[in-house]
Amino acid sequence: MPRLELASFSRPRANSGACSPCLPQRRASCTRRRFQAVAAWVVVAAGPFCFGASGVLEKASPNRCTAMAEVPTSERTRVLRTSDDETMRETARRAAWFFVWSVFFSLTLGATLGTALWLSLTLQSNLLGPLAPGNTRLAHGYAQVFGFAALFVCGVAYHVLPRLSGRPWHRSPLLSLTLWGLVLGAATASLAALFGAHWRWLLLGHLGLVTGASAFAWTITTHLRGARVAVPLPAYLQLGCWWLVGATAAPLLFPALLVHAHNVLWEAVLWGFATNWIYGMSLRILPAALGLPWQSQRADWLVLALHQLAVASWCTGVAGTELGAGPAATISLRVGGILLAVAVAAYVYRVGFLQTVRVPVAHPMPGTEKFLVAAYGWLGVAAVCAPLAVGSGLAPHTGPAFDFARHAFTIGFLTQMIVGVSMRVIPTAAGIPIWSERLRDATFFLLNVAVVLRAGEAAAAWGGNLAWYHWSALSGPVAWSGFVAFAWNLIMSVRQRSRNTSNRSPDSPPERAHGR
Repeated sequence: MPRLELASFSRPRANSGACSPCLPQRRASCTRRRFQAVAAWVVVAAGPFCFGASGVLEKASPNRCTAMAEVPTSERTRVLRTSDDETMRETARRAAWFFVWSVFFSLTLGATLGTALWLSLTLQSNLLGPLAPGNTRLAHGYAQVFGFAALFVCGVAYHVLPRLSGRPWHRSPLLSLTLWGLVLGAATASLAALFGAHWRWLLLGHLGLVTGASAFAWTITTHLRGARVAVPLPAYLQLGCWWLVGATAAPLLFPALLVHAHNVLWEAVLWGFATNWIYGMSLRILPAALGLPWQSQRADWLVLALHQLAVASWCTGVAGTELGAGPAATISLRVGGILLAVAVAAYVYRVGFLQTVRVPVAHPMPGTEKFLVAAYGWLGVAAVCAPLAVGSGLAPHTGPAFDFARHAFTIGFLTQMIVGVSMRVIPTAAGIPIWSERLRDATFFLLNVAVVLRAGEAAAAWGGNLAWYHWSALSGPVAWSGFVAFAWNLIMSVRQRSRNTSNRSPDSPPERAHGR
């Protein structure tokens, strides 16, 4: 079975097939071919998306003249309400840019490039052209983790938090700094990794990432200060923000992580940033959407502390093991893995998934509940195949089982939570229905089938039939199709707003989807 090694940023030997420092013409030719290959990926994958995204931004932009003309100046309360609505619409327009760039990263250097990489490895073919597999893997990680996941979570935060806290966002340059810091940082790091550039280019990308992450963390912290939000939701959100800051700043303090231990960056963002945010939002969403019983807040704080301790020990162990720190790193890795699996089990029990008693659903989410339930199921699978297996010594922290666990986390848990929540929150916030319920259900089917197919990688490594490994090649195209279905449904949902608002009054409630 072919195994993908970590990308190296050292110069290749002269007798290898790559460019040599002593042959500048061959080096320039190789760089040109790589650039052409990347340009082709961007044009083919992102062309239809850019067409739809233009409509998203157009419909998300506020119409200030119309809004102010509808408000009688003699009624002060309505003027104040209109001012708040203007701020909310301005925030929605800015948040739309987070979604646009998030999907752009996924359909170019993220899911699309990852699909081509996995097909090349499993089918032993070359779909990457002159691009090196190790560099492609690293670029895929930067684009999906920092480009897709981080940007989408930030966009959801700017949409949801004003409604949870009852306080609109104040106009601040920090929102734009968050967006462009993450976008430019993720793009620089992804392209530097893809072309095998000097590691200082990766540092430049991380400088942009830490700028955007710090602006986001400061914005969230100041917004939640004094807000009437049930604890410990603010603690989860703020700790998640600072995990993102730490993951983006660590390579600036320890550049060796970029060459030998970049896996710790993914673990810190996924288990530290994304999981904390999902845990925090789930405390508000799951009881109301699924009718899960409310538990004691004391248990919330215990699970919160256990999760932070587990992630810290786990990330320290991953970094130390890859840097060759010795037995202490191995102990930290195993302790962190076991604690992380225990923390996942404790949280799942805490939110009431294992309880047989259900309470009346206050805010039903028809058609999206299955995303939430399946997401936490895949979280359990990821916790067993990676942290628990590594902590018990059954598997190393690299290899097929660990790789499958990471994709079970990113596709099965993270992406399904993003899709499930956004398919409910974003249309509701904009006052529009889902464009196609069938396409939403198809997204659910494709994402889950993709993770099941990816399990063939781990099954073959644990003594199963080698054919399962080759069948896992289909997981890439299936997952990519799920991303495209979700992106298109979201884009068309926002684009249809112009047709709905032209025939309805501004005070009319949003229509229900028609099951297309």
